[in-house]
Amino acid sequence: MTERTYKGLIPWFAANPVAANLLLMIVIVAGLLTVVDLRKEAFPAAEPDSLTVSVTYLSGSAQQSEEGVAIKIEEALEGVTGIKSVTSTSDSQGVTVTVEGQSDYSLDTLLSDVKNLDS
Repeated sequence: MTERTYKGLIPWFAANPVAANLLLMIVIVAGLLTVVDLRKEAFPAAEPDSLTVSVTYLSGSAQQSEEGVAIKIEEALEGVTGIKSVTSTSDSQGVTVTVEGQSDYSLDTLLSDVKNLDS
């Protein structure tokens, strides 16, 4: 018998179809076993760190919205624990107040505390 010399991996697989088919089956089985463990998410899991309070107040000017609503909300939030910062924007249509929570404080607890304000 004559011994064949192959120059590279592809000619060796071309001469040995059983080995090529076996490798193909191993790759397919490994792919099927790992497809079950893949995480499938539309968006990455990111915990929110702020709350937004929006109030519609058709006053006609941003200054009236700020004086009538935004300042009162900010004053009511002063006694709430777990708040890192409070930012508000006012326009003629209303007020948006963003409450950023502290990283070590539960956002669910902060939300319930903000909802339970008496003001």
